[in-house]
Amino acid sequence: MDSTKLRRTFHYPSENSEDDDNPREIDEEGQYIRGHKGGSSVINAVVEQEKYIAKLRRENEEKNDQYERILFVIPIISMMTYWPALLTAPALQPKIISLFCITSLAATSYILLFLPNGKPQLEGSKPPIGHSDDEPSPVEKHLGYLNAGLSFLIALNAGIWYGKKGVHDGFWVLCLLPGCKFANEAIGVRLMALN
Repeated sequence: MDSTKLRRTFHYPSENSEDDDNPREIDEEGQYIRGHKGGSSVINAVVEQEKYIAKLRRENEEKNDQYERILFVIPIISMMTYWPALLTAPALQPKIISLFCITSLAATSYILLFLPNGKPQLEGSKPPIGHSDDEPSPVEKHLGYLNAGLSFLIALNAGIWYGKKGVHDGFWVLCLLPGCKFANEAIGVRLMALN
């Protein structure tokens, strides 16, 4: 609080002399601190400010945890859409594409849950599960890029499956789903890191 500059209000000499006994200071937000003589009112303001900051941090952490749970569950639920093609498709290629889609969605969930999101860890906040402060492992370094590449290759297959027989009509849309989910998660994690 030493860096906070307090401004004194201007008093004409003809004003009431009682004000000189009880000087009024203005903090940097323009609020008066009554009876400021380096006393407890400033200390109380600092303590109140620290409590408010701690409350905002807690609320931010709770909101981020809620968003992480939502972003984690969406790819898991999306994996169920590939089971019919994986189990009932007559050809091998839709089964392989479905398996790649499930792998990509599982990697998306893994990235969200286990890998750090680039946000600096605040004191008292929890690190990602399984994350250490040592040098990142090859999985931490490259899984995001591999998942983006796999999502891109699956999305290219959407053009192949558009209007093709042998799978249900919307299979080409399902080929776009892993890339959309990965992009959604990447944007969500970046936005959470900005908070």
